[in-house]
Amino acid sequence: MWLPHSLLWGIIRIEGKDMDQPPLAIYVERRTLSGLAGHPSQGASDVQGEVAALRRIWKLYKKKKILLITSRKDMETDIILWLNRQGCCVTDTLVVMEAIKEFGEWSGADKKILESHKRLVHYFDEIEVLPAPYDGSITMDPLFTLIIEKVLGITEKESSSPHPMEEERKMLSECARDLHLWYTGDGWKNLRRTDYKLNWDLLSSMFTRQGGKTAYAGKEGERNLALFGLLNRSIGLIKKSCPALPVPDIHINFIIDMVLKKYHYLQEERDALHILLCIRNRIPFLMTTDQDLIMRFNERRDVLKDLPDLSSAMPELVSPKTLEERIRASILTATPGV
Repeated sequence: MWLPHSLLWGIIRIEGKDMDQPPLAIYVERRTLSGLAGHPSQGASDVQGEVAALRRIWKLYKKKKILLITSRKDMETDIILWLNRQGCCVTDTLVVMEAIKEFGEWSGADKKILESHKRLVHYFDEIEVLPAPYDGSITMDPLFTLIIEKVLGITEKESSSPHPMEEERKMLSECARDLHLWYTGDGWKNLRRTDYKLNWDLLSSMFTRQGGKTAYAGKEGERNLALFGLLNRSIGLIKKSCPALPVPDIHINFIIDMVLKKYHYLQEERDALHILLCIRNRIPFLMTTDQDLIMRFNERRDVLKDLPDLSSAMPELVSPKTLEERIRASILTATPGV
């Protein structure tokens, strides 16, 4: 079941809104909310300009001049995946603030970035979400595969690879095999708390043996934090399923395979989900700060236009700055003096 754009505002209005006519609907993805929260994607060509435009767009939304909307299910998944990639162990958005607070107790956590994560969750709670019947997992839709392969340029082999992170798998396994050297009985029995300091020390020890650097910043830091997130999740699951140390190799392999399958992802697959929801629900704009995604989609979107019923449903991917200019022009034309 898909939502005709003409009915989009009517359904949301029934849920408590009060407007004479539907405003422009704009779909929002995770990187956009991160930028609004003060942690913008580095893919933006003018980071400060995009953030400033986002804040002005947010004010227009709060004044009910426009409609910002997203998928509850896919945005929740994106937030969980994103926070875990920052090292913060989150399994459910219902407890995301508690997880961020616990992560902040670790001395290696960047407090400024943590505050932006909290604002991200706040903004997500503030925007509209697609009504439940029109928001669901659509990876089986044939159009999803077409967007992945023909528009975003990801091959079937890349998207379905069973071993996408072999090097990371080896490092996680090495850390897990040393758990009995780091954890005491009481620490191992504590299933409610993630011991970020101990887990980071364990990871750092492995880096040292391999001649690597324990960096927090830059590309190497991004990779280390992503690995840290995978390690935290793996240790949490091993603690719950294996009460005694050391952990058998067969169990280590099972848990790490499960964690990689759930938390490793291609960003293009996440992007395709949001694009497809825009198409199926007739939402005209998808706002993102990822310039590369904007260029790739808008350059190849004609591949989809020839498909039945899609010529009038094709969204346009736009940056906040570009979108704000167009919104302002539209509002000024309709209401002089705004």
